[in-house]
Amino acid sequence: YLEFHDLGFAFLPDFQKNGYAFEASSRVIQELISKQLYPIIFATTIPENIKSIELLIKLGFEFKESIKNNDESLSVYLKKM
Repeated sequence: YLEFHDLGFAFLPDFQKNGYAFEASSRVIQELISKQLYPIIFATTIPENIKSIELLIKLGFEFKESIKNNDESLSVYLKKM
């Protein structure tokens, strides 16, 4: 449902707030930049997930739009590589 590939992450409660999502996502983004594979990547989250939104912004993503997918409201963020 997105025009480009997307970055996603999910952690069990015991593994949240340890920096794993930032570390793993940063490494994936570094690799994609070094290989120049994709001009843009997306990420989606529900609007209520403030922690994911904060992480996406920290990773350099910008809000693009709100969409509906399978009756679920999603916020779409993008990062130009």
